[in-house]
Amino acid sequence: KVRRSERLASLGRLAAGLAHEIRNPLSSIRGFAQYFVKRFHGQPEEEGYASVMVKEVDRLNRVITELLDFARPRELRREPCSLEKIIDDALQLLAMELRAKKVLVEKNYEGELPLIQADQEQLAQAFLNLLLNALHAVGEVGIISIGLQQYPGHIKINLTDNGCGIPPGDMEKIFEPFFSSKRQGTGLGLAIVNQIVENHGGEISVTNREGGGTIFSIDLP
Repeated sequence: KVRRSERLASLGRLAAGLAHEIRNPLSSIRGFAQYFVKRFHGQPEEEGYASVMVKEVDRLNRVITELLDFARPRELRREPCSLEKIIDDALQLLAMELRAKKVLVEKNYEGELPLIQADQEQLAQAFLNLLLNALHAVGEVGIISIGLQQYPGHIKINLTDNGCGIPPGDMEKIFEPFFSSKRQGTGLGLAIVNQIVENHGGEISVTNREGGGTIFSIDLP
């Protein structure tokens, strides 16, 4: 863990420097691309090319933002918060996509769970990333199950899906930055989730589910 932390810290410093160097010219490129969108208004082919430029620059900017989130995580703003509400809010943000794919969400929340001292915004980002991964992994009419259970001193969250699972050779790498099995993935989503959980003094692990799919387990104090 120490070696991994040192490696990630070095990578974070490199990523932060690169992100700033790329972001400045990127904003200039976007400005010119928007100018051409207006300039070629009414000329479908040229206007289309310029619009593609704007979209691609925006996509690059999202990658840069994720890089900066990973490289320089915000200081935690701890406050009493409800895990049930954080997860329910994340599900609400994905409601349209879940309905479109006919994915069933099962909630198994133990009654009377205590509030935890945590950064609500960062935990929301972590759960949103995990739910998006599960949503992309399951097929139509898939199932995502979320379990919350209290133990002495900590709460356990299990997020289970019946999707495609993780190849055994990839299991050790999925929390590493820039590792992704998706064609258009940045490989930063799960690295950021891991970082947020560790910053809260928690632990995250993943196993393949018997019968297909994955189980992400998080322990939070």
